[in-house]
Amino acid sequence: MEDSVLRRLTMPVLAVVGQRDRVFSSAQTRRRRARAVPHATVIALPEAGHPLPRQAEAVGEFLRAPRETPT
Repeated sequence: MEDSVLRRLTMPVLAVVGQRDRVFSSAQTRRRRARAVPHATVIALPEAGHPLPRQAEAVGEFLRAPRETPT
């Protein structure tokens, strides 16, 4: 997704990256997400690569977290 599109997002955003990703640089991905979506929550998994199995719990926690309603 293009960064200019990401900048327009107003809803909560969760980005999960694997620090051992061999397809994309996880450090670059984290920096790009921070620039493009400053309000995003970024989770870096130290033992994960590009595939991110068994993330249902982390995603569920993010979805259930209380949020402020935009005005």
